Amino acid sequence: MQIIEHFNYGRECLLFIIKKLNIKEIYLPFYTCPVVWQTVKKAKCKIKFYHIDKDFMPICDFPSSSFIIYTNYFGINSKNVEILASKYQNIIVDNAQACYMPLKYGIAGFNSPRKFFDITNSAILNIGSIQYGKMMISKDEMTETKQKRIENFNYIHSKLKNSNELTLALTPNDVPMIYPYFNQNKEITKNLKRNHIEIDRFWNPLPINTQEGLFQRYIIPIPVSQSTNKDEIFKILNIIFSS
Repeated sequence: MQIIEHFNYGRECLLFIIKKLNIKEIYLPFYTCPVVWQTVKKAKCKIKFYHIDKDFMPICDFPSSSFIIYTNYFGINSKNVEILASKYQNIIVDNAQACYMPLKYGIAGFNSPRKFFDITNSAILNIGSIQYGKMMISKDEMTETKQKRIENFNYIHSKLKNSNELTLALTPNDVPMIYPYFNQNKEITKNLKRNHIEIDRFWNPLPINTQEGLFQRYIIPIPVSQSTNKDEIFKILNIIFSS
């Protein structure tokens, strides 16, 4: 595989893909980072938004030749990526939250290692037989980070799986960015804030009568990185249990 240097951000990868493939119209999920649709607009490409279900899968079928962006949410949806890539030839996989996901699926894919590692701007794009950018992390560090994230994820899930409204099961290509805890008990968020625990939201507010709107309001991203303090995890779990 030919490797060419390099992009700084996932948005730069997406802009390159649109121009390289001369894409005039593309399907985007409502539930995604605003930077994605802002980039598509910048490229003067027409946007068609689609909804997802509780398993993060599109609720609609797409025309077979259409270009589609699918977000590998939280680094735990590789199975969805494989299913969609086998069904649609022009799928573009946004792996910004899935640093370890192979970029071989779909017509193009990109990731953003800076979301997983303490490094400056970096992004890797694969389109056709050409890869732009390369991982500037040692194999040992990659392996250690991967194992720690999976270990933390599995521990948290063992405690919260009965109250998490998401069905979660890691597959070999899944390495989580965070643990997504989805529970519509409003007291949980209130109690976390009372205890000075900040909650990141993905992404902008959406209508409450949509699955995306519920995700945006009620998914609590629990950290799983190698730098996460165990005491921090225990504190969050105790607040959830007492809410």
